[in-house]
Amino acid sequence: MRDFDTALSIDPKLVLALRQRAIIYLSQTNLDGALADFSEAVCLQPKTAALWSDRGHLRILTRDYDGALKDEAEAIRLDPKLARAYFLRGAAFGDMGNSANAVRDIRTAVDLDPSLDRYISTKGKTASIALPPL
Repeated sequence: MRDFDTALSIDPKLVLALRQRAIIYLSQTNLDGALADFSEAVCLQPKTAALWSDRGHLRILTRDYDGALKDEAEAIRLDPKLARAYFLRGAAFGDMGNSANAVRDIRTAVDLDPSLDRYISTKGKTASIALPPL
């Protein structure tokens, strides 16, 4: 953490350091710090789909599903092949009770990246998903 703080004191626009520090904040359950760093990274590189998806991931964890849907939709707009964004948007839809859109997005995600299938478990007609790591 100190290394990223130092790097950002030298260059506050260092997106990689912001992202890594946000991940550390997230692991420490400092959700406000993580959101601030992810948001700053998105502001600095608004055309980087993965950054939008990272912030969307955090918004799912904080149950800000509308924000998550917007972030993941922007990630998909910027990179229509970003499987993780479809998966996370599907998770947000699922948590909101919109199973049709959840299934559609999760199927798209697994079609794009079959390794995401390992985050899905089914029992009878019920499916549950775990969020992939950042």
